[in-house]
Amino acid sequence: MIRHIVILLLLCCACGRLLAQDFPAAAPDLAYPRPSAAISASRPSSHILGGVHLSALGLVGTAAFSLADRRDPTAELVIGFGRAHSSYVPAALIDGILYSQALHVVPVYLGMRFTLARGGRTPVSWSWYVRGGAGPALGLVTPMGLEFFDALRASTFHWGLGLYAATGLEFVVDNSVAFFVQVGAEGMGFVPSIDDRSALLGPSVTFGVGRLFP
Repeated sequence: MIRHIVILLLLCCACGRLLAQDFPAAAPDLAYPRPSAAISASRPSSHILGGVHLSALGLVGTAAFSLADRRDPTAELVIGFGRAHSSYVPAALIDGILYSQALHVVPVYLGMRFTLARGGRTPVSWSWYVRGGAGPALGLVTPMGLEFFDALRASTFHWGLGLYAATGLEFVVDNSVAFFVQVGAEGMGFVPSIDDRSALLGPSVTFGVGRLFP
């Protein structure tokens, strides 16, 4: 799991280096587009970004908060809540009846974001970035079809660790509103294991919007 995430980050960095070499500094008219001095001077210093995270694991809503100035690299706190795909969770036999179960996950990641390239002019600018991180994850396995308190009594908690890595494009309007799309990979492992799976790993795509602050 860790190997796949590291490989993704290395590939993203290599692509950024190749793009930079394609535009020689000696030819200003062909130089890689860079933001104007006005954009650089007024670049936002923090952000709150919300996204819908679709992966092989399931559907998760996420919120990312910058923990320091929006520079390179930028520290982030990423919190999510969602439901894993039912195929990852075994059925439960309760009072002689077989119930399907749902796995709800709450990951809390500490991560870093690094910009590979940026450009654009007022009012719209863009950036290409990579981000990654790790942190604890809480899993709750709940039988479906029971009354609330019965389901709660039959639920089991699973503590775990999660990792993620992604690369994406972000578009900023008037230095205040951001739209982004990113692709990556995410993995989670829980104790005790769920359905004898040591880890849940899969690709992901995220769409989101957020607010930037001066």
